[in-house]
Amino acid sequence: MDSSDSDSSSSDEEELAFLVLLRRSGSQCRSNRFNFEQPASAAVWKSKFRFEKDDIIGLVMHFQLPDPFPTPQRYQVSALEALCIFLRRMAYPARLEDLEDLFGRDPTAISSISNAVLDFLYESFSHLLLFDTRRLTNATLSAYASAIYDKGAPLSTCVDFIDGTVSGMCRTKKNQNAEEDDEIVEIDEAVTEHIDTVLGVTCCENNCIASYPQSVTNFLRGYMKMIKDCQRTSLVTALAMYLAFSEDNQRHAYFVPLVGQVCRTAFKTAYNVSNDTINRYGIPGERPHKESL
Repeated sequence: MDSSDSDSSSSDEEELAFLVLLRRSGSQCRSNRFNFEQPASAAVWKSKFRFEKDDIIGLVMHFQLPDPFPTPQRYQVSALEALCIFLRRMAYPARLEDLEDLFGRDPTAISSISNAVLDFLYESFSHLLLFDTRRLTNATLSAYASAIYDKGAPLSTCVDFIDGTVSGMCRTKKNQNAEEDDEIVEIDEAVTEHIDTVLGVTCCENNCIASYPQSVTNFLRGYMKMIKDCQRTSLVTALAMYLAFSEDNQRHAYFVPLVGQVCRTAFKTAYNVSNDTINRYGIPGERPHKESL
């Protein structure tokens, strides 16, 4: 046997040994599947999944996750395991390979199951991000509008107040695309800073109806697009601000006024609205105190 034959034989043996190790690793991984009944303290469950054990069972019921949970790749997984995989992925960043020992599944399966749960939750409950149909009924909207009007508001159709919190932040100077640049907002004519904004819609019961951690301009632009897409006056368009600037629409539509200099400046810049229009339909002067409503 020459040297080339011996090298080829050695290579074949190494490849065979590698395949055997892979098979053993795969079988070991499949045999150690995630066991929801395994003993662990409440602190451990909360550390890994941000929820306690009983709370996860309740989430499966409230989310109405089907059992077994279907995935596009047809993995066999229970609703409890699928939700645990998703919660573990959302708890804090981790490589998929690092979760193999916990769930006894390969990284591809973990990624597929987690994404399937995410898609299911979004398709089932994403409408709640746009409008709270449980709290914002005709009766509550009318009560909010009456309470604000009784305090001296110029319009009888104002139901909520939108305001933003501005947090100054640093920005990278290299390898940053223009579309990924931080939001730049002119606080006044002389000051411009890079900021991170959180916007919220607050009603007169001191409840935050919605919170939006995104740029001011995109927030306003999204609401305007929703109004145009609806093409009718409804509860959805009622909560959306700036339904129209005409007298006719004001008689049968609620709207949410601008509060705060950041919102007013961003809206004026994005939609080329004059200061007179802002002052007429917005809240002139300083923001109202929630305690007084």
